[in-house]
Amino acid sequence: MPLDLLPENGDRKHYNLPELRLEIIGNKDLKFKLLNDVAFMNHLVSNFAGSIDKLIHSRDETAYPLDILEEVVVTLRILSSFASEIDSLNNDGVSGSIGIMQQALDPITQLLNYFVEIAFPSQRGECAFQVEALMGHCLDILIVLSNLRQNQVTPTTIWRYITSLLMATDVTRENSIKLHPSIIIKSLRLIPLVLTASVPLNSNALMALATALLSRLSSDCKSIVQLHLSEVYQSQEDLFSVAFEDDHLPNVDLNNSLVESVASAELLMEMITASSQLMSFSKSHHDPFLLAVRRDAPFGIFLSTPLSKPLIPLAEIYISLLLLMKVNSKELNLASLNLLVLLLENLGVSEVLSETIIFRNYDKLFATIIQLLDYGNNYNGDEETKVVNRIKRKVLKEANSSFDRESLRNRPRFMASATEILANLCTQFPTLSNRICDTNIDYKLVCRMTHCFNRSGLFKAFEELKLRSKFGTVLVDFVSTPIKDFYSNELADLFLLLSVYTSEREEYRNRLVKLYQTTTSNIPRVIFEIVEGYHFLLNQIRLTQRVLRCTAKTRNVDYETQKRQLSWLGKNLGVISILADLPLFTNCFYFIRSQSRSVATLRTFFVEANYFKSFVTRDSTDNVPVVAINGINSSESNQPTIRPRMNGDAPSNFPSEPSFPLTAGGFVTNILEIIRLYETLDLTWDFIFKANKNKFVQEGTFRKTFKTNKALCVSLLANFILDFSSFRYKIVGYENFLSSLSIIYQNSTSDFDEVSGLTEEDVFERNVMQLKILQVMKNFMYNEASENKQEVLNFFPLSLILQKANFGIAPSDKSTSEPKETRDTKLQQKIVAFEILRNFTAGSPSFSRILRDAYTGEYLTNERQEVRPFLPQNWSEFVIRNITEGSIFLSDVDQGLEFDNDETLVQFIGNENYVKMVRSINFTEDHTYTVVDKLKRALFPSDDLLRIWMRLLSFKLPETISSNPDLQRLNKNLNMIKISIAWILVNLTWKSSDFAYDLQNYTDYEVYQTVDTSGIKRVLSQLNKTNEDVNGESTNEQELTGDELSVYDRAKYLDQFGFTKVIYDVLTDYTRKASKIPQSNSETTSDVEPDVFEKLRSALHQINYLCRGVRSGSFVPDLRTNHAGRGDDLRLHRNQDNTVDVVDDIGDLVDDEIRYEISRRRDEINSEDDGNNEDEDMQEDDSSDSNPDAQIVQATGNESDESNDEMPHEYWVM
Repeated sequence: MPLDLLPENGDRKHYNLPELRLEIIGNKDLKFKLLNDVAFMNHLVSNFAGSIDKLIHSRDETAYPLDILEEVVVTLRILSSFASEIDSLNNDGVSGSIGIMQQALDPITQLLNYFVEIAFPSQRGECAFQVEALMGHCLDILIVLSNLRQNQVTPTTIWRYITSLLMATDVTRENSIKLHPSIIIKSLRLIPLVLTASVPLNSNALMALATALLSRLSSDCKSIVQLHLSEVYQSQEDLFSVAFEDDHLPNVDLNNSLVESVASAELLMEMITASSQLMSFSKSHHDPFLLAVRRDAPFGIFLSTPLSKPLIPLAEIYISLLLLMKVNSKELNLASLNLLVLLLENLGVSEVLSETIIFRNYDKLFATIIQLLDYGNNYNGDEETKVVNRIKRKVLKEANSSFDRESLRNRPRFMASATEILANLCTQFPTLSNRICDTNIDYKLVCRMTHCFNRSGLFKAFEELKLRSKFGTVLVDFVSTPIKDFYSNELADLFLLLSVYTSEREEYRNRLVKLYQTTTSNIPRVIFEIVEGYHFLLNQIRLTQRVLRCTAKTRNVDYETQKRQLSWLGKNLGVISILADLPLFTNCFYFIRSQSRSVATLRTFFVEANYFKSFVTRDSTDNVPVVAINGINSSESNQPTIRPRMNGDAPSNFPSEPSFPLTAGGFVTNILEIIRLYETLDLTWDFIFKANKNKFVQEGTFRKTFKTNKALCVSLLANFILDFSSFRYKIVGYENFLSSLSIIYQNSTSDFDEVSGLTEEDVFERNVMQLKILQVMKNFMYNEASENKQEVLNFFPLSLILQKANFGIAPSDKSTSEPKETRDTKLQQKIVAFEILRNFTAGSPSFSRILRDAYTGEYLTNERQEVRPFLPQNWSEFVIRNITEGSIFLSDVDQGLEFDNDETLVQFIGNENYVKMVRSINFTEDHTYTVVDKLKRALFPSDDLLRIWMRLLSFKLPETISSNPDLQRLNKNLNMIKISIAWILVNLTWKSSDFAYDLQNYTDYEVYQTVDTSGIKRVLSQLNKTNEDVNGESTNEQELTGDELSVYDRAKYLDQFGFTKVIYDVLTDYTRKASKIPQSNSETTSDVEPDVFEKLRSALHQINYLCRGVRSGSFVPDLRTNHAGRGDDLRLHRNQDNTVDVVDDIGDLVDDEIRYEISRRRDEINSEDDGNNEDEDMQEDDSSDSNPDAQIVQATGNESDESNDEMPHEYWVM
């Protein structure tokens, strides 16, 4: 029955609040009516604010009784709680009342500060209970209203209240106040309001709050340790040992009654949670305000502020957290785990504890972390062999039933789940991934992933909204879509962990493939729906922007109608923005990127994910004409445009190639459409944020997530385009592929000096975007037809690539003013640019001339006038300066490093990026000489370049670094450079009519062969008498004449230049090292040396034959064990069948003696960003040059059909 709120005198300005307080309890109709009464809500809030003002400014405690204030507070609390329950109804009256009630937030914070700072010190005993009750109601209102809308509380007043409360209730202080624990618990839950304010507090304020909180926590933890461990561990050394050095949790269980005597378990958990939130916020903002330090004794570890006051003992806190990890409460375990991890990170950053001790502490927490993963007791722990033997549906069914019994609770803000913590630990300590594999945790995680996807309401809502969008052409209503979904959050964490777990090891990726193939875990469906969901959200953002523009331009609509339309658009876009910002999409992209580094996954569940139909796809049944990629109306064709969505009974294995062409839809199409939308979404967000008037929207956070997702989506293309199947066919054939990437690239390459408002982070993110697109171009060029390579130049001209390749050459590039992250990214761009040039010229010798002409005619002429004089003026200088001026790769770029200095060269060779660049340069040069009988004089390498190659080829690592732990890596890097030079020498002196062989009749060969070198020694002896030293200046006899050079001219010139002697010295050195007994601590032989030896042997043979008709013989190693009756004796034996006598000008040419290896791709493919990766694929790049039947051969060695099955590991994108 409705309540008559008006008194008998009919005065509508007064309400009977005491009677109203009683009537609204349990009366939902009355509550709803009051919330729709704007006049009443305004009166209630103004009355509340006025009562607080009177109380605060009253000098007489009895002037304003608390009973009057209590009536208003209770009424406001009841109405705010009901409003939170019905807010999802999107009632305009309720929404307006919520806005009115939020005007009471600041008066509430003033009242709370008044109680703590003024009322408590002078409070009489009989009023204490009433004050506690009022504080409890006020805190409830504050929490409820803050959760309903954006944080609109003044952070300084909340900070002041919490800090004062912690200090006033600390029992270690004099005149401390005793409050009910629930008041402190509710107060600590306000900390996220302080951290998420639109105007954040400065670090000093947060430091004061954290100090007060941790001091209070330290006091309670000290009492807990004394009650439980004082008799066993008496000294500080004992406490240090049990806290940090033991390999297991303390062998003591907490006594509940003893803990309650110190502090309630709930209050203890809330203090731990609040401490974790503060330290996590500090970590995420790279502003640590508490650091671990040692004082007095080696075993005294404290937390200290930068001012060294106060010192907070850490050992007692740490031990208490370890004890709480043993308590049977997942919430308490998770809170303790978060704080433990943050403390360990702090100890590591401060270098108080060694990395070994820190890892040992993580290791003893591993078992508890696994228990907190929330996958339930669903898996029987069978070994992989049992998984293969038909676990299938039974496993998932049992898993899901156990999940239902788990208590689910959304974790507080700034707190990480156990899954996220484990993912971060696996990134920091990769060996923990082995523990996950050994215990079959990865199988359980995949099962949990499927369960979370099936239970999440978000994807069910998406499915309905996509149907209403009519193929993405209609803007739909997201206002009622749930944005807080526990299962979606957990799914995001699972994707993060699995992406880290599978990022480095092919074995782990294959395990997931095997699980997918042998169970009903539908990973393809999960991946597809998440990617499509993100595509759908971006599609709706684009439509929103169009509607906003039309609404703003409409003139014939009255103001109120336009206001309602804009209000709805703002609410709708707010929900879409929150959903697009979810970590679920970002972590899913990370997972796809990790999985797409493997051919096995590209051709299993990614193929099945591509089998689903996208929401934008219209097939012939829709009676809507669809324009296919080639421009033909697909509705006129009898062929279906795309396969239908897969039903539950569809087979799990599908062929990698479709039986009919796919023109739209599918997994890859969603990614391509996302990238197409990225063309204009940057401008769309600029327009939206300029129109937005809500100051509480965190624009920076959203933009950062948006840019991260954009870079990830582009990097996915770099991996998918490597698979020579339907993926590459669909990407390359997509009409907007290159144009979309070109537009995105141009949007990221604005002149930073002329663009106002760009921060250092903006510049870094723009460079990351450029790098990702360059990586796509590199992989697109790999093993691609010449006409398609030329098509790329229409969107990405060579001048752009050459500009990136020249980074570090101009003086301005050598400035250290740029942030390290931006500089490193530009350095990666430089390396990728050279790799693009390498792939561009591979298999297309004519492109080398195009490249050289583009450098002088296209790049130099368009460079800025002030920069042009400092750049290389021709192609030869460009190559030479990039090889010799390598200081950009080292940290000490200001020092004058000389390439001719051996110590400098060792530093260069020790840098993986420098080696990768040099090899790309050398192979780009090598492609110029591939399958060319007559070489233009201008294309022949200059003397300066030949001198550089000869120095690198003859260089030996100094004896002074024999004890260097990186000696093996240095040897390998040096040999990788040498093999690239060896290929150049082979192709410069290759004559197909003389050196050809039949690949089909070729079998595996041995790399080293001993040779009768007496003839060569006699020839070299004569040469040494007539020629100058190889390091001297070239003589007139070495000059080349004529416009074209035959292979004989080239061989003679190289011989006279000194390459014959250098090659012979290198071969002799390799033979000497191979003949030694290997010593574990002595000279290390690189596994690349046999390949270098073979290529140089071939080059030596060709030069000698072309110059003097001399065959140098073959070198074959005998590297087998137990050779000549000795198990560990490595010897080189003379092969009498291959001994060659030297004849003056005539030699019998035996084709079998000149052999080139057949390239094989590596079985294990690692990430491109791995610092230990080398460009080993280039060993195979030029192997096809030895085929005389090939007129123009790709430099990727596609001798067999299997060559496309696995990709060079350096091409996969991290």
